[in-house]
Amino acid sequence: ELHRQFPVCSEAVQDRLTALRTLIAAKTQRFRTSLLDRAIPAITLHTPELIAAQGRTSALTDNYISVEIDQLLPANQLVSVTASDLEPTGILFGHISLPDLAVAS
Repeated sequence: ELHRQFPVCSEAVQDRLTALRTLIAAKTQRFRTSLLDRAIPAITLHTPELIAAQGRTSALTDNYISVEIDQLLPANQLVSVTASDLEPTGILFGHISLPDLAVAS
């Protein structure tokens, strides 16, 4: 009802949507960049043939971000991935994180 009482012109709506989309893109880029060089939990997926042919496995992080792992793994495996690169499409590239080995003294 409020939108009928106080309509906003379509140009203002478009300007606001453009500003909002720009903000979303910047925040998304910043968040995904913050994941680089960190171990993040992920689950491996059924990898498309095109990706598997490159020796990679598709996975999904606990934040629902796509990541491609630099080796072939079966689907439905819980792994820890260290992301090393971010594609313009938003896909992370990484490798399996090895656990820190504590040296017993």
